[in-house]
Amino acid sequence: MAREYIGAGGMRLHLDEPLSDEMAKQVAKGQLQPAVEPAAEDVQDAPPASTDGEVERPAKNASVDKWRAYAAARGMDDAESATKTECQDYVQVLDEAAGE
Repeated sequence: MAREYIGAGGMRLHLDEPLSDEMAKQVAKGQLQPAVEPAAEDVQDAPPASTDGEVERPAKNASVDKWRAYAAARGMDDAESATKTECQDYVQVLDEAAGE
């Protein structure tokens, strides 16, 4: 089942549930919010949200979906439609600006 979520800058995502670990972390941190409240029976099937608050950087060879989720968590407004390389470049620019 897919559900619509609202992310940074009003970006709308349609995500299959249960959510991946990375997307569940974003929901737990409040970076993604369901566009519509889920029905009670849907909540029972949802995976428990992570509470560590950390968004893990995906491996360089990780899927484009993982890089999109990571870039979105880092503030990339158009991550949903970006290529993996665009997401990686965006993160690299942020890291360089932060001196990492």
